[in-house]
Amino acid sequence: MRAYSKEFRREVLAACDAGGKTRAVAAQFQVSEAWVRRIKQERREQGKTAPCLTRPSHANLGQRGGPDSRRDCAVAGSDAG
Repeated sequence: MRAYSKEFRREVLAACDAGGKTRAVAAQFQVSEAWVRRIKQERREQGKTAPCLTRPSHANLGQRGGPDSRRDCAVAGSDAG
Protein backbone atom coordinates (compact mmCIF):
# COMPACT_ATOMS: atom_id res chain seq x y z
CA MET A 1 0.00 0.00 0.00
CA ARG A 2 1.37 3.44 -0.94
CA ALA A 3 1.70 6.29 1.50
CA TYR A 4 -0.68 9.20 1.17
CA SER A 5 0.91 12.35 -0.24
CA LYS A 6 2.09 15.19 1.95
CA GLU A 7 -0.56 17.46 0.42
CA PHE A 8 -3.36 14.99 1.15
CA ARG A 9 -2.19 14.68 4.76
CA ARG A 10 -2.19 18.46 5.07
CA GLU A 11 -5.74 18.65 3.70
CA VAL A 12 -6.92 16.08 6.25
CA LEU A 13 -5.15 17.89 9.09
CA ALA A 14 -6.62 21.21 7.91
CA ALA A 15 -10.11 19.71 8.08
CA CYS A 16 -9.37 18.58 11.63
CA ASP A 17 -8.02 22.03 12.52
CA ALA A 18 -11.20 23.60 11.15
CA GLY A 19 -13.12 21.76 13.87
CA GLY A 20 -13.95 18.53 12.07
CA LYS A 21 -14.35 15.48 14.27
CA THR A 22 -12.15 12.48 13.53
CA ARG A 23 -15.03 10.33 12.32
CA ALA A 24 -16.43 13.04 10.03
CA VAL A 25 -13.01 13.87 8.56
CA ALA A 26 -12.29 10.18 7.94
CA ALA A 27 -15.61 9.78 6.14
CA GLN A 28 -15.08 12.98 4.12
CA PHE A 29 -11.69 11.82 2.83
CA GLN A 30 -12.56 8.10 2.72
CA VAL A 31 -9.80 7.02 5.08
CA SER A 32 -9.90 5.15 8.38
CA GLU A 33 -10.50 6.90 11.67
CA ALA A 34 -7.35 5.23 13.00
CA TRP A 35 -5.27 6.83 10.23
CA VAL A 36 -6.68 10.28 10.99
CA ARG A 37 -5.92 9.81 14.69
CA ARG A 38 -2.41 8.59 13.86
CA ILE A 39 -1.46 11.58 11.67
CA LYS A 40 -2.89 13.96 14.28
CA GLN A 41 -0.79 12.23 16.94
CA GLU A 42 2.35 12.29 14.78
CA ARG A 43 1.96 16.02 14.21
CA ARG A 44 1.26 16.68 17.88
CA GLU A 45 4.16 14.60 19.22
CA GLN A 46 6.76 14.94 16.47
CA GLY A 47 5.73 17.93 14.39
CA LYS A 48 5.58 15.58 11.42
CA THR A 49 3.19 15.79 8.47
CA ALA A 50 5.16 13.93 5.79
CA PRO A 51 4.68 10.22 5.21
CA CYS A 52 7.38 7.81 6.32
CA LEU A 53 9.74 7.24 3.40
CA THR A 54 11.37 4.08 4.71
CA ARG A 55 10.06 1.06 6.52
CA PRO A 56 11.82 -0.61 9.42
CA SER A 57 13.65 -3.83 8.62
CA HIS A 58 11.65 -7.00 9.26
CA ALA A 59 14.67 -8.37 11.12
CA ASN A 60 14.33 -5.60 13.73
CA LEU A 61 10.58 -5.84 14.28
CA GLY A 62 9.53 -7.17 17.65
CA GLN A 63 13.03 -7.38 19.09
CA ARG A 64 13.56 -5.99 22.54
CA GLY A 65 16.23 -3.38 22.59
CA GLY A 66 16.02 -2.99 18.81
CA PRO A 67 15.84 0.35 17.11
CA ASP A 68 12.81 2.48 17.78
CA SER A 69 11.12 2.22 14.38
CA ARG A 70 8.69 5.08 15.08
CA ARG A 71 11.58 7.43 15.90
CA ASP A 72 13.62 6.22 12.90
CA CYS A 73 10.59 6.67 10.65
CA ALA A 74 9.98 10.17 11.93
CA VAL A 75 13.58 11.16 11.25
CA ALA A 76 13.52 9.62 7.76
CA GLY A 77 10.21 11.25 6.85
CA SER A 78 10.47 14.49 8.78
CA ASP A 79 9.04 17.59 7.22
CA ALA A 80 11.08 20.72 7.76
CA GLY A 81 8.40 23.08 6.47
